[in-house]
Amino acid sequence: MPWHLADIWEAYARQIPDSPALIHGDRVVSWSEFDDRADRLAAWLAAQGFGAEAKVAILSRNRIEFMEVYFAAIKIGSTPFGVNYYYRERELSEVLDYSEAEILFSERELLDVALNLAPDLAKLRRIVAIDGKAAPGVEDYSTLMHGSRLAAPVRRTGEEIRMVLTGGTTGKPKGVLFRMRDVARSYMKGWVRLGRPEPATADEAVEAGVAAVRQGRPHINLNCCPQMHGHGIATGTCMALAMGGTVITVDRRRFDPARVWELIEARRATQLVFAGDAFAVPLANALDASPDRDLRSLKSINSTGAHWSRWTKEVFLRHLDVVLWDGLAATEAGMGVMRSHRGELAMVEAFIPNPNVFLIDEDMRRIAPGSDRIGKIVVQTPSPFAYFRDPVKSAETFLTIDGKPHSAPGDFGRYRPDGMIAFLGRGGTVVNSGGEKVHVDEVERVIREIDGVHNSAVVGAPDPVFGEVVAAVVELRQGANVTPETVIQHVRTQLAGFKVPRHVLFLDAVPVQVNGKTDYRSTRALVHRILGEADEQTAPAAGDEGQ
Repeated sequence: MPWHLADIWEAYARQIPDSPALIHGDRVVSWSEFDDRADRLAAWLAAQGFGAEAKVAILSRNRIEFMEVYFAAIKIGSTPFGVNYYYRERELSEVLDYSEAEILFSERELLDVALNLAPDLAKLRRIVAIDGKAAPGVEDYSTLMHGSRLAAPVRRTGEEIRMVLTGGTTGKPKGVLFRMRDVARSYMKGWVRLGRPEPATADEAVEAGVAAVRQGRPHINLNCCPQMHGHGIATGTCMALAMGGTVITVDRRRFDPARVWELIEARRATQLVFAGDAFAVPLANALDASPDRDLRSLKSINSTGAHWSRWTKEVFLRHLDVVLWDGLAATEAGMGVMRSHRGELAMVEAFIPNPNVFLIDEDMRRIAPGSDRIGKIVVQTPSPFAYFRDPVKSAETFLTIDGKPHSAPGDFGRYRPDGMIAFLGRGGTVVNSGGEKVHVDEVERVIREIDGVHNSAVVGAPDPVFGEVVAAVVELRQGANVTPETVIQHVRTQLAGFKVPRHVLFLDAVPVQVNGKTDYRSTRALVHRILGEADEQTAPAAGDEGQ
């Protein structure tokens, strides 16, 4: 059997057919039902001419259908990817055009925007409504389930392409490309975190997953993260499924921490996955409020891609006998982890680098551990290997060092005497707000559209929940009548909620360098100083829909 998720998942459907694969709230889908429904959808896709590397976009919140579409697409060699459902029309148009999406599966609520865009998207051939009666010219998902299964097994090699969309540091949609064999093998690290041997082949992987279920110790993962994000689809979903486990998603439109703990208790979940303090803060507060829940099944909590504070970690360790895995990773590479146990000081300052991680200087030379020099973090890895439609950026990020493939996402660090690496942040100007990446140029352009605005600069401001929030410095034209509310409301109508400034500061002039470019370092220091002097007794609500 090749290293391919579709082959592995189909094997589970044959060998543990009645074991639950997906749970959304109170709905439980077995492995056999998961495979059957995905197979019927795959047959329909193939009949419509979608096949190898066809781009399948999924515009949906977490739900059973999201993963049915994902499974169906990889069955026939197509390339599925989630699209950020917070995007407004201009952002959605850009991402669908860039990704060359050929078919879009959309929640009914989001269909109007998609239908408005469809005539201008040259590649888009079909739209499917996944949760109810379709609009004219739109396929109804439920009817597709009445078709036949695939007529014959599909031969897969593991060379098929998987793509994850990320805003990254470019401000434009960016597709990170992986080979399926590398992705499937990477998920086997989940066994190591459980203290079990890493399977050497795909057949061994299936044997391990089947044995875990039959022995009554399945991996049951509650995923808080949106599956349209890399962490949500990878660690939150596909890793658990690759281990023959069960994935639980929360049946609430807004983040409900009490419901999370309720599901963990009721379903005996073994791992909780989220992204930083945007989730951790309300979860910790809810746990403090209801400390008598029976959560003994939970063995680990996993967060990647956003700031996770020490105090929330300490709350979890006070109530739960778990291991905390605070991963340092970008879509382009996994760099290391901060691992915390009960009875120890929770780690937040530095991470334990993976064995294939090191630092390089600006001349591409390795920095020796023990040195206090700042270097770029580099990961030796065959996966991912490129950006979609961007050979220049691919050459900058995906490097060949000593004849081997490496990834350098753009993060910087410094070795500590204990061998760990102190993380110093992204070299660019990206704002990381609760795991969402905000590129400042995009927000600045929208602010400059406002009548009376002369210039603007956007930086990250510290936030106790989201790690960072967007702060805008605005320079007005003489006599202009623009208020902070004007700026906030205009950005909100144009961009996703997590890109909307939480702080708007008016200055006589935006700080610039000698060459006329914005001086982001000075701007950031100025914003931090002003906000530090201001009354900051209020903070944005954790789990805000806008994030």
